[in-house]
Amino acid sequence: MRILRPNEHIGWLVAFLTTFTHLPQTLLTVHPPGESGTSPGMHNGISVAVVAWLTYGQFLSA
Repeated sequence: MRILRPNEHIGWLVAFLTTFTHLPQTLLTVHPPGESGTSPGMHNGISVAVVAWLTYGQFLSA
């Protein structure tokens, strides 16, 4: 078993963040009264994920 490099840690973290960002929107849709717009948690999570992916890309190109 090998140790992950720092950029790999960032990649895994961002992958999980991007995946679980959709959870607030899913909960908003599933629970009554249904979908009433987009969850602020989803917007915030996607914004953080985009910045994190850009940071990860910079680590890979360095």
